[in-house]
Amino acid sequence: MATKTRKAPWMKLLFKIATKKIQNRRHFCTIAASCGGIVRIPLGFRSTFFLNDADAITHVLVQNESNYVKNSHSNARLEPFIGPGLLTNSGEAWRQTRHEVQRELYYKNIIPYAPFITKTVQKHLDDWKQRLGSHVDLVHEMSKLVFDISAMALFGGDVQSMTHDIIPRLHASNKYFVSGLFLKTGIPTPKNLQFRKTKKIIDDLMNDLLNPPQPYDNYLTPALRSFRHQPDDSESVRLRHLNEAKHFILAGHETTATALTWTLYLLSKNPDILQRVIAEIDTVLNGQAPTLEQLDQLEFMTMVIDETLRLYPSLWIFDRAAINDDIMCNYQVPAKSIVIICPYTLHRNPKYWSNPNQFDPERFNKNNRNYVPKNAYIPFGSGPRVCIGKHLGLMIMKFAISMILQQFELKIDPKLDVAQEPLITIKPDKAIPLKLKERSQGKQGRGQI
Repeated sequence: MATKTRKAPWMKLLFKIATKKIQNRRHFCTIAASCGGIVRIPLGFRSTFFLNDADAITHVLVQNESNYVKNSHSNARLEPFIGPGLLTNSGEAWRQTRHEVQRELYYKNIIPYAPFITKTVQKHLDDWKQRLGSHVDLVHEMSKLVFDISAMALFGGDVQSMTHDIIPRLHASNKYFVSGLFLKTGIPTPKNLQFRKTKKIIDDLMNDLLNPPQPYDNYLTPALRSFRHQPDDSESVRLRHLNEAKHFILAGHETTATALTWTLYLLSKNPDILQRVIAEIDTVLNGQAPTLEQLDQLEFMTMVIDETLRLYPSLWIFDRAAINDDIMCNYQVPAKSIVIICPYTLHRNPKYWSNPNQFDPERFNKNNRNYVPKNAYIPFGSGPRVCIGKHLGLMIMKFAISMILQQFELKIDPKLDVAQEPLITIKPDKAIPLKLKERSQGKQGRGQI
């Protein structure tokens, strides 16, 4: 006997939309999530579904993923800046790039990055030591740090002298991507002119990285080395390499830096948890710079990172477009429908998480994490399109957190209340001033690098 299908509900969401003032996209997603695990958004010409259900998300991202492709309308906001590439492509173009590089970003193949990452983090911390007593913006500093690491690890280029200027421009562009109607960059409005200038700076930087003045083979993986321009490359090949390189360095930098910032902020707001992390770091590292083997022993710090990514997943919302008619958890999905997946609301769904808005790293201890349903926790996505840079991003975060807490106090005003700004990633809505003060107790030494 065939299973009876039905149409997804929409009346409850329509009522809430009509009676509430929608503040931003995150607020809308929270309202939609309160209406059920699968709801239809009663707006627009195409059927649009909002998913807050792990089974439905498993169907879309894993079980029938070939029927759900990247939504070209959403990509239209990004492509004027970074062009088509791994993040925005579907079909053969996506498979070609994914096949080229995913093996080189497996965990075993990024192990050689570890000594370089510790050196780069220490270089930034040494700069902090020249400014003791002053304040720095944690958001800006983590962006600079991760951008520097990404440029060298992926392409072998030292860009530290440029990041102070680049990071604010990238943040402004991030806002521009989601601020209403995306105007054609040819229209000479002030924002468009600034956007065009930022794009040129990034394009010039990436072309320099793809045409290095001297070999950096010790830092390059074979896959990303393949993006380097060759004398006989056609203009179309050079443009493809440029776009793919921008996807890697910009997406990887943005997601990792944001997650790193939220982790340190949440630790500052939870002193008991912070002290437990510091005690673990002091015990395991014993005043030395961390090694990969020691990172694996920092189990509680890893739980803290996992919990941060639950509350503030860098990839907080994304969508797919259905190619053909489908049945998803007994609901009809017509061809050309848009399916919206929001890890931010999924990770706060009380169906899967007790006290979902509370910061509680113990959710991810070895026993508790076994009770998390499959695809109820997807900070890196799921299925064939799971984030290709997941292992490198986590490695950078673990090195940075352990070394910062080993050498500096996390002095952030406890009265500072930081809200969420839902851009491409969920970023803090304001600067987070960090007072630079070395640790006066414990095993805070520079370490041996």
